[in-house]
Amino acid sequence: MDSGSNSIPFLGGGINFLSIGDEDDRESGFRFKFGGGVLFRKDHMALSLEVTYLSDRFKVEGADESISGNTITVGVGFAGFLYK
Repeated sequence: MDSGSNSIPFLGGGINFLSIGDEDDRESGFRFKFGGGVLFRKDHMALSLEVTYLSDRFKVEGADESISGNTITVGVGFAGFLYK
């Protein structure tokens, strides 16, 4: 159902399995993603603005503690809508 608004807020999230290495030595971990943004719509096209927080965590074999890192991304893009 179309609300008729020109701006559409959204939230998103997910969990990814990460694997780094080659056939002999491979490490794995997880990435957690949380974000949100706004689509500014004009007919069937929209401009997308999004901010996302990424949290990565790896447990390297032989290490006492896991390796972790955080990233904040800002994205701008275009979207298209398929509706009648």
